[in-house]
Amino acid sequence: YYHEETPQDAVMKIEEVQAGNPQITAWVFVGGWPLYTQNALESLRGKAKVVSLDTLPPTLPYLKNGDVEVLLGQKYFAWGTESVRLLMENILEGKTPAKPMVNAPLDRVPQANADAYGKTWELWLGTEKK
Repeated sequence: YYHEETPQDAVMKIEEVQAGNPQITAWVFVGGWPLYTQNALESLRGKAKVVSLDTLPPTLPYLKNGDVEVLLGQKYFAWGTESVRLLMENILEGKTPAKPMVNAPLDRVPQANADAYGKTWELWLGTEKK
């Protein structure tokens, strides 16, 4: 369902669609927009399972409390490195990359891994607790 890419608009769209279609028992969020705000999934609790993209720190509490079944996320820092590598080794030299499509497997983070994945973010961001 289309909505403006803001947490508030995402939550309003979920609530609107779920209220009008109570038979919905599962949601897949292609972007984690609704998970960037608090208490976004209260209207789905006990009614629908949720899988979402984005394994960013604000999304992890939803995984920990069971509102989300699994999070799928890109390799955030690897993509920055890969983009620069492609530019340096190919584009700036006027070459076409050997592979026009780069396969980018997603990180799968289930509830059992939420704390460990959160610690990884703390390490990456330099916010780990001592």
